[in-house]
Amino acid sequence: KHLEIKDKRAASKLQAMETELADEEAEMEEEVKKDLQQKQEALLRALDSDRFAVPSNVGDGDVKISESGVVSLPRDLEAAAARDEAAKERKDKAKKEKEKKKKRKSSGGSEANTPSKKKTPKKSKK
Repeated sequence: KHLEIKDKRAASKLQAMETELADEEAEMEEEVKKDLQQKQEALLRALDSDRFAVPSNVGDGDVKISESGVVSLPRDLEAAAARDEAAKERKDKAKKEKEKKKKRKSSGGSEANTPSKKKTPKKSKK
């Protein structure tokens, strides 16, 4: 009878652990599904925004939308996008250089860039 009681307790503990494990597994599966869905949605948004991004130097007259909803852009769209990107990079680089120069001036100007003079120790007379 004593063994039977222990077995019942062990069986109920085992059952509880199994259900807890199954619940955790289901929760994890749900989290993975949600995460995957969010990533898919983000990817689709990114693709959509890239697909219809028009460089700033392309005029309204260059973009044509057919009756079926197909958006057609000029053939040199990639070149225009590349020019926009290059211009942005040049602007950013110039801005960084300006900030570097400002920092140098605020930290003492040209004096900050000159090496300090080393003092030679004087020989003591005995």
